[in-house]
Amino acid sequence: MLPGIWCLSNRVWIGLLAWVDPTLVLSLGMPWLTMGVILGVKGNEWAWKSRQWRSVSEFKAHQRAWAIAGWLIMGTIAAIAIALLVIVGLLLLLGIFSAR
Repeated sequence: MLPGIWCLSNRVWIGLLAWVDPTLVLSLGMPWLTMGVILGVKGNEWAWKSRQWRSVSEFKAHQRAWAIAGWLIMGTIAAIAIALLVIVGLLLLLGIFSAR
């Protein structure tokens, strides 16, 4: 969920391609989504090979912490977006804010 950030702590440098967005508008976040899928499939393997881990349990704990952080951040963003949509909808419904 956080390919552009996850790749830094795991030294999987290909994940930096998530930040490549030459148009900044027309790609609609596709590099981030694409790298998210690629790292979702191969990321753990590449992360395991990228550095020396003390143990398998340390590696798994590190990846689990990233998974939890990703869900928390994405959940927070989704909740804020929904709250904003509800507020704007209510304002439109009450006629306080007019859309023209």
